[in-house]
Amino acid sequence: MTYFLLLVKPYFYSKHKLYARSMGIFLVILSSSIVGFSYYYAWWNKKFFDILANRDFDVFFHECILFCLVSIFWALDLSSLFYYGQQYALNWRIWMTNKALNVWAYSSKRANLEGADQRIQEDLMRFTVIVERFFLEGFNAIITILVFTPILFKVTNNLSIGSIPVSIVILLSVIIYTGVGMYVGIKMTTPLIKLEYDSQKYEAAFRYNLVHAKDGKNISSISFLRLLSPIFKTYKAKYNKQRQFNLWLKIYNQFSFFIPFIILAPSYFSGSSTIGTLMEIRIIFAAIRSSMAYLLDHYTEFTELQAIAKRLFEFYNHLEEIAIERSTTNNNDQEKEITCTI
Repeated sequence: MTYFLLLVKPYFYSKHKLYARSMGIFLVILSSSIVGFSYYYAWWNKKFFDILANRDFDVFFHECILFCLVSIFWALDLSSLFYYGQQYALNWRIWMTNKALNVWAYSSKRANLEGADQRIQEDLMRFTVIVERFFLEGFNAIITILVFTPILFKVTNNLSIGSIPVSIVILLSVIIYTGVGMYVGIKMTTPLIKLEYDSQKYEAAFRYNLVHAKDGKNISSISFLRLLSPIFKTYKAKYNKQRQFNLWLKIYNQFSFFIPFIILAPSYFSGSSTIGTLMEIRIIFAAIRSSMAYLLDHYTEFTELQAIAKRLFEFYNHLEEIAIERSTTNNNDQEKEITCTI
């Protein structure tokens, strides 16, 4: 977490802080509105399935038109969030790239920084894109839990299993199921952080030698087999861990579909609830469960982000050492700046 804060915080206190903060708030508002549409779809499902059960064609046709109209606004909202999120990540990347280039490009020690080209070009791009998406989707997940939990209690107000309210049973089921999934998933994927870090390191070394071979270095002096061997072993180990995790994740997500039906089956078959109520609660359950399990569903990508953040943190530490050295010299040539704004 320290890596993330040290890499993210400077942008919001830079000369671009007005854009960084205001556009960030705008994206949060767009993301929050998605939760509103999710609530509408849950409510609409209850009404729609009750209409099907009652075989009311006129109301059915009206609800289909309403659904289409709302879906248009939902699509506009979602596409706007995606578009402006991309723009935000791009501007952030350019700012971080400028900051790195203004130190690295004019340093006499730039060749000593291992994988600097990859850090500046690829890692900064991946870092800003992943963090922007993770933040908005993570925020959306938190809002979904806060909004849908009270709704769950409201729609199941008259339902119980014995003397226990159905809402309590469902909420505990979500928490326990998510907790078990997270525990097993983290245990299975913890090695991925180191494997991802190592793979980036080996890829950087491989790219470094390819560039120097292109620039005229004697190719016979480079052992490409020696460079490729750790890459192959690391990726093989990483893919094996990802295969195990993906197998667990698919089984875990598939079985979650049945949980609300199993819990609500007694009340439905006894006539205490309608098919519409059953479908509404199923959607609410799915929204809360998927929000709680957001990190689990994206954990392999999260391990990649952790590895990238660690590599960038090390890279920026080197840049800071160079910057301190530059500030103690009187070489005017090193006071140039590279500008690359959009």
